[in-house]
Amino acid sequence: MLTAAVQSVLAQTYRQFEIIIVDDGSTDETGRVADALAAAHPERIRVCHVANGGPGAARETGRLSAQGEFIQYLDSDDRLLPEKFAVQVDALQQHPECGIAYGRTRLVDENDDVLASPYKWSGESRDTLFPGLLVDRWWNTHTPLYRRQVCDAVGSWATMRMAEDWQYDARMGALGTKLVHCNVDVSEHRQHSQDRLTGGQLSRSALQDFSKLIPALYDCARQAGVPPDAAEMHHFIRWTFSLSRQLGHSGLPVEAMHCFDTARQAAEAARAITLDMRVYQMVARFIGWEAAGRLNTHETILDASVTAMQSLRTSSEAASLQCEKIVLLGESGQLCIRIFPFAHVIAFAAEHGLTVCNPGFAEYASEFEGSRCGMILTYPLRIDPTPPAWIKRLTQRAMRWQHRLLRRLAPSAFVSVEESEEYCLDDNENLRSFVHPTMYLRGLYLIDRSSFAKHQETVRAYFEPRRETQQSVDTCVATARQHGDIIVGVHVRQGDYQTHFHGLLYYESEEYAELMQDVVTLFPGRRVRFIVCSNVAQPVETFAEFSWQPGPGSAVGDLYTLAACDYIIGAASTYSQWASFYGNVPRYVHNKKVNEHFGHETPPAPETATQPAHQLDTHFALIDHHPPVVSAVVAARNEEQVIEPSVRSLLNQTLRDIEIIVVNDGSTDRTAEILSQLQADDARLRVLSTTGIGLTRALILGCQQARGTFIARHDADDFSAPTRFEKQVKALESNGDAVLATSWIEEINNEGDLLSETRNVQYNLAGPDGKPLTLQGIPAHGTTMFRREAYEQAGGYSPEFYFAQDCDLWLRLHHLGGVVVVEEFLYQRVTRLDSISVASQQFQAEFARISQECFRRRLSGKDEAPQRKEAEALRERVLTEPKPRQTAAERATAFLLIGARIGSANPSLARSYYTQALRECPYHLRTWRRLLMHLFLEAFTTRVTGG
Repeated sequence: MLTAAVQSVLAQTYRQFEIIIVDDGSTDETGRVADALAAAHPERIRVCHVANGGPGAARETGRLSAQGEFIQYLDSDDRLLPEKFAVQVDALQQHPECGIAYGRTRLVDENDDVLASPYKWSGESRDTLFPGLLVDRWWNTHTPLYRRQVCDAVGSWATMRMAEDWQYDARMGALGTKLVHCNVDVSEHRQHSQDRLTGGQLSRSALQDFSKLIPALYDCARQAGVPPDAAEMHHFIRWTFSLSRQLGHSGLPVEAMHCFDTARQAAEAARAITLDMRVYQMVARFIGWEAAGRLNTHETILDASVTAMQSLRTSSEAASLQCEKIVLLGESGQLCIRIFPFAHVIAFAAEHGLTVCNPGFAEYASEFEGSRCGMILTYPLRIDPTPPAWIKRLTQRAMRWQHRLLRRLAPSAFVSVEESEEYCLDDNENLRSFVHPTMYLRGLYLIDRSSFAKHQETVRAYFEPRRETQQSVDTCVATARQHGDIIVGVHVRQGDYQTHFHGLLYYESEEYAELMQDVVTLFPGRRVRFIVCSNVAQPVETFAEFSWQPGPGSAVGDLYTLAACDYIIGAASTYSQWASFYGNVPRYVHNKKVNEHFGHETPPAPETATQPAHQLDTHFALIDHHPPVVSAVVAARNEEQVIEPSVRSLLNQTLRDIEIIVVNDGSTDRTAEILSQLQADDARLRVLSTTGIGLTRALILGCQQARGTFIARHDADDFSAPTRFEKQVKALESNGDAVLATSWIEEINNEGDLLSETRNVQYNLAGPDGKPLTLQGIPAHGTTMFRREAYEQAGGYSPEFYFAQDCDLWLRLHHLGGVVVVEEFLYQRVTRLDSISVASQQFQAEFARISQECFRRRLSGKDEAPQRKEAEALRERVLTEPKPRQTAAERATAFLLIGARIGSANPSLARSYYTQALRECPYHLRTWRRLLMHLFLEAFTTRVTGG
C-alpha cells in the first residue's frame, strides 16, 4: 500500500515537490519498503523512522521536516490523482486570501471499483470549515492542500489516535481559514473490509479520544462564530448527548459527565435543552453516569416515557422542534421487503442527523454483524450486551403497547402509508409539516433516492452479514471460483411465487435451465459456474448439463452469496435486487411471462435501490441497466510482459462506466492466462480469443462486440492516463460536430524513459484538384476515441488494410465530422526495437498511400474499388512473403531513429542510443554523422551556458 501511495505522488504532473515518509514504528516490512523507495528516488524522498506514536504524532514529525510552501498529508493506503497538486496549487495562487484548497474525493474498494463519488461533502463548494465540521469531518485527510503558514499558525497535531484530524481541521476553522474548491477529482480514499466495523461501534480508547474532541470542537465552533441556534449546532447537541450515554455504557463515567456538560452548555446557549436531557442528567446524578448509560442504551421505560411526554406537547410548543427520531412500525413482508424501507430511512437519517428505531425488524437483527446485540434495532448502532430472549420479547411487547397508547394520545405523530403508495422522505413539504420530535412511520415504499445514493456505504455497513454467514458465503464462492471463470448466481423463486402476482413471476426449474443455457452461449470458450439459490429444493437432474452448485441454504447466506457473484439472473424480486445493490453486481430480470401477459415489453419500474450500470444481452429484460459509456478495444498477441499493466491502466480509469474488450489473437505465451486472472477480478473486462487473424481483423471483431456510446482504442503494450476516457468523452460531448477525439502522447522506452513528446499532428494531402489539403492528424492509433455510431456509419475498419488501417478509418470518418484534440498528455506509447522495421515501414507507406488515394476519390465522387483491390493484393503480399530477420544495420537504424526522436530533450539518453547503434553496426555512417553532430551541439551548448 505504501508503494502505491508514493507512486501516486511521484505521478503528479506538478513536479516541484518533496516526499517525507514517516515510519511510525512499523513492525512489518514498511520501514524497509520506505528505505527502498528513498534509495530509488533520493532527490525527492526522505524517510523519518520514529517510535510508534499514532497518526497525529507521525504527521507532526512530517510537518516539522517539511520545507515546501504547501503541505499535503497522505495516509499510506490512500492515493492522490495525478492532477491534484497542479490544480490545487494553481487555485491557491489564484486566491491568495484562501489557506486551503480542496477537491473531490472518491471512495474506492480494494479492487479499485468506485463506491461513491464524490465522497462525503468533497463535491460541495464551501467557503469555511464551520459549521459543517459540527456534523462531520466532511473531507478526508488527503483531500485538502494546506498553505504552510496556515499549518504553522494552527500548531502541532494532537497525539490522539482517533479524530486527531477532525480536531486539527477544527482549529483551522477557528482561525477563520478560507477555502477554495476545485471541482475535479483529486484523491481516492480506500475502503478496506475492516472499515465496515464502524458505524457507531467504537473501541474504549476511540471513545476516550472522541470525548477529547467534543469540547475542542465546540470551542472552535464558537470562535468561528457559529450561531448557537444553527441547525448544525442542534445536530452537534444531539450527537454529543448520544456520545455521553455511550461513554457511560462503556465504563467511562468521567468522560461521560464532561461530554454531557458540553451538550448541556451548547443546548442552553441555543435554548434547546430538551426534557430527555434533563431527565437523563437527574438519573445520572442519582445512580451514576455509568449506570445511567447502561440503563439508557436499552430503550427502557425512561426513554419511552420521555418520548411519550415529548409527543404529547402541544403544536405550538413543538413547532420550533425538528424531527429528531423515526420509529418504524409494521412487520409485514419477508426479509428484503423489510430491508429496503429500513435502508432508505437509515440513509435519510444519516443525511439529516436523525436516529432510527425499528422494533419490527427484530426477528432478522441477529443475522447481521452490527445489529445482533441489543434489544431494539437502532441507527446509529449501539454496543449493547446481548440480553436474554425473554427480555427482548418483553421489551418489544411493551413498545407495541406504548405505540398504541401514543396513537390515541398524539395521532399527528403517526404517518401511515398504504402498502402500494410511495412516500418520499426527502419531500421538504412533508418535513415542514411535521412538528413532533419523534415520527412513527409505517409503509413499504419509503424512499429517499438522493440520500440512499450518497450514503450507500453506510447502508451496506449496517447490513453486513454476521461472521458465520460470511464464512459460509466465502467458502461457497471460493469453491465456485475453482470451477469457473465467470460466476452467475441464479435466484430460483418458487413456492409462494405460484400465486403471487397471478403466477406471472413463477417459472419451472426447466425454464431456469433454459435461461442458464442462454447465459452459457454468451460466453463462448469461458467456464461458466452457476450458484443456484432457491427457496425450494431443486432436482439435480434438471441442471445436470451445467457446472453448478447450490448456495449455502439459508435465506441470508443465499442472499449474500448472490451478492458475491459476477452476475445475477432470475425473476423479479427484492431479494435479488438487494443482492445486486449490496455487491454492486449486474442483475438481469426474466420477465417473459409478464411481457406475454401484457403484450409488450414491461417498462422498468421505479427502483428502491441504486443499481450497477452493466448489460449482458437482450435475452433479459433489464431493470435500471444501460450500456457502458465507453468500450475500449485492445488487440493483443504474445504480450505477456506488458499486458497486465497496460490493461490495468484502463481498469483504473476515473470514468468507471466502461467495458474493456481484449482480443487475444492467437497468443502462444502467458497472455491468455494473465487476461483470465484480470477478468476474474473485474467483470468489466471481456476477452475474445482468435487464431492469429491479424491486428485489423481483431479490431473489427472487438468493435463489433462493443456496446458503448464511444469506442476507445488502446494498444496492448501502451498506457492510458487515468483521466483519459473522462476527458475525451467530455471533449466529444461538448463538441457535437466532432466524431473523433485524440490527445497528446509521450513516447517512452521499455524502462519508462521519456523519448519524445508529440502534440498536434497535421495531415498534408493533395486534394482531388491537386491543391494542398490540411487535416487534423492523429498522434497515435491508441490515443483515439470515436463515436460508435459514426464508426458504423463509416463502415468500420477495412479488412483489406493490414497496415495503416487507422489512417484509412480516420480519413473516412473525416466525411462525417471533425477531430477534437485534448491538449494534455493522456497516452504513453512504448517504442520497442522490434516495432521499428524497415520492411514494415515500406508496407505501411504503401497502405497509407492507398488510403489517401481512396480519400481523394471519395471527395471527387469516384469509385474507390480499384484501390481496395490494390490494398487486398498488398495484404496478401504481407502475409505470404517471408519476413526476413532484422539485420545489424536495421537494428542500428532503429537505435538511431530512437536517439533522433530524443534529441536535445535528453542528451545523455540520446547519446546512449547512438552508442547502441554503433555497437550493432560499427560502420553505420548515418549514426556516426548524427553522433558527431550531437556531441558538437552538446559541447557548444555547454560552452555557451557556462555549464
